Amino acid sequence: MVESDCEPCLFGWQAINPKERNLVVICEGEIDAMSLHQYGLPALSVPFGGGTGAKQQWIEHEYENLSRFGEIFLCMDMDAAGQSAAKEIATRLGIHRCNFVKLPHKDANECLVNNISVEQFQRLFMNAETFDPTELKRAGEFRQEVHAAFFSPAPGLFTSPWPTLEQNFRFRTHELTLVNGVNGHGKSQFVGHLSLEATYQGVSACIASMELRPAILLKRMIRQAVSTGDTSPEDVDRMMDLLDARMWLFNVTGKAKGERILSVFKYAHKRYGVKLFVVDSLMMCGLNEDDYNGQKAFMEALCEFKLTYPVHVLLVTHPRKGENEEKPVGKMDVKGSGAIAKRLNFDYTIWTENKLSVSQPISLFLLFACAHLCSIGLRSGEYVGKYSTIYPASMMTC
Repeated sequence: MVESDCEPCLFGWQAINPKERNLVVICEGEIDAMSLHQYGLPALSVPFGGGTGAKQQWIEHEYENLSRFGEIFLCMDMDAAGQSAAKEIATRLGIHRCNFVKLPHKDANECLVNNISVEQFQRLFMNAETFDPTELKRAGEFRQEVHAAFFSPAPGLFTSPWPTLEQNFRFRTHELTLVNGVNGHGKSQFVGHLSLEATYQGVSACIASMELRPAILLKRMIRQAVSTGDTSPEDVDRMMDLLDARMWLFNVTGKAKGERILSVFKYAHKRYGVKLFVVDSLMMCGLNEDDYNGQKAFMEALCEFKLTYPVHVLLVTHPRKGENEEKPVGKMDVKGSGAIAKRLNFDYTIWTENKLSVSQPISLFLLFACAHLCSIGLRSGEYVGKYSTIYPASMMTC
């Protein structure tokens, strides 16, 4: 019993060897402390039992006395009050030196009464759990995932519509792809084509294209899908039926706040299972061109979104103004904060050859490179390449 007006202290100091420095056990009752001594372990009991707050006010009075121990085992009762007490004690005394002992019975005394042997009881301490932060993991915990990355790579979310491109990589979940290029060179057409291909492969998509009204965007995509300038009403209805099952649109024309876009994206993923998200473009996300901190914050939020959920994000950006359009721009030419190019997984540069000659087939060049090269590519540096795709002139008009 604790007397009134006395400093709360731990029971059992009289039985602790003053030279003991290695470890001590903290438990939840005097009878448990005595039971632990019978098991050959130096033990102390808290004065007020389990729980948090005022029940653990003894810590401020015993903090210095416990500082000599390199390791503290918390052998509290196996109930909610005991476990909550263990967490508070560990947090205040230092989680790096505290371990939580899981008992097969309510407390140490019940273990003794139920004839748990010394060897069995000591094994419980050898298997005690640490209070490591959830973010801290041993490398060995990822052994199976590493084997899978080497020998059983993920099939990817969907493949591109271009066979030569498909041979080298696929669009995977938890990744962000940046699509950069000069105005009018086909960035929106490119992401529209990818979105169509994703829906054909069973992946639902959501497009936030604040630069085009939804009807005009869908008109362009249907023209791409039909691949002819002579689109019939039957073609439109057939494609609308297909798109209605797997495509959603962020119905805002003009600038929209990035926070609202991501909020709608999260809802679309949770409610409808959407896994491909398109932002076209960064400049339409309510950010000024010189708001580098805002751009950085939006990129961080996009990365948090794609890391938290099994989704792929396509982000359309614009390059800084150059002398002319005769050469493709590079990753380092992205207009805005340097944080934009640093937080991507893939980077596509879109450049249209013979752009002014619409009577000829238009060649849309896709450039990829590792993150440290000026053309585009896999952030991991696993692949560098350049491809071209041919779009008939009939597909380039709205």
